Amino acid sequence: MSANLQQTIQEQIRVLSEEEMCLVLSFVNGLRKEKTSSRAKPISAIFEDLSSELPLEEWRELPSDGAENHDHYLYGAPKKTK
Repeated sequence: MSANLQQTIQEQIRVLSEEEMCLVLSFVNGLRKEKTSSRAKPISAIFEDLSSELPLEEWRELPSDGAENHDHYLYGAPKKTK
């Protein structure tokens, strides 16, 4: 941040009431939270978020051998037998 911009912000804040300064602080904290929450999430957290949105009926329709026969479900290859 340029020194002039920082100085201008500080000058503007000095004239605010305590209540207004609390609002500014709350706003700044909100900006910081948005910045940190927009960082990449671990894949496990992404999966958890997505899986919680999927209705239980949809989970029941997923094949139980999806890991073993993923080529079959994705590309139509013959199913592997046990």
